[in-house]
Amino acid sequence: MSKSLTKKQSGNSVIKYDINSVQRILTKRQNKANEIIQNYRYNLPPYENKVLTYIVSHINWDDKDVDGIDINIHEFHALCDLAPPSGGKDFAYFGQAVNYLMNARIARLKEAESEDVQKMEVFSWLKNDFEVNIKNADFTVHLHDKVKGYFLDMQSIYSRTGNGYTSCYVSAIMRMKGLYSGRLYELLKSYLNLGSWTVSIDDLRSLITPKENPETRNLEKNDGKKKGESSRKGGKKSPNLLESYLEFKDFNKFVLKPAIAEIN
Repeated sequence: MSKSLTKKQSGNSVIKYDINSVQRILTKRQNKANEIIQNYRYNLPPYENKVLTYIVSHINWDDKDVDGIDINIHEFHALCDLAPPSGGKDFAYFGQAVNYLMNARIARLKEAESEDVQKMEVFSWLKNDFEVNIKNADFTVHLHDKVKGYFLDMQSIYSRTGNGYTSCYVSAIMRMKGLYSGRLYELLKSYLNLGSWTVSIDDLRSLITPKENPETRNLEKNDGKKKGESSRKGGKKSPNLLESYLEFKDFNKFVLKPAIAEIN
């Protein structure tokens, strides 16, 4: 019989989730095609990036297809080492993050057809529908048809994309606190087999600058709070790297060094 963690909620209600499931997910690897990591532009806020990581952690390396994926807010908070969900607001934040992933755009410039024609491919992470079990705080979500191939059947990914894939431990992403650490981590991992990666500072800024979702950004701001304390208040808007830290010494001090320190 699997062990369970019990978390007391407001009132007399008690929520249980499977600790073995949490531990299993944390030891899993997220497999993502290098094509989407390196060549597409997407700047998810840290909370939403973790929700996406949680979603795709349910996909196995050799899965050929995936339909509905079941996710749970209590399990998600445990994976992120966040305070337990405390009621309707946390539930709403999680739902808003799912909604954000249905609307957040991934973009890539396609090869120019001519000097006058340059097209861009744009799509979202999730299909524009999901189901909610309000009693159990379960969501069923569906990856967009154009994106799910980048997480499926890694054995054939090179023949399909002309590039390999990157495998990251889910725990490495879910437990990161920095604004830029998660995206920088997967970019560095995707070039690991080459031994080095040369990128301009301007391109790096555009690759790792997170977008804002004011509904959820404060959940990432623990500011030294103990586990279990509220982290919804006091969050500050993260700087836009395209407008801030324009001198390399500042970019290095406030962005690169903290992110690399957390990655290491």
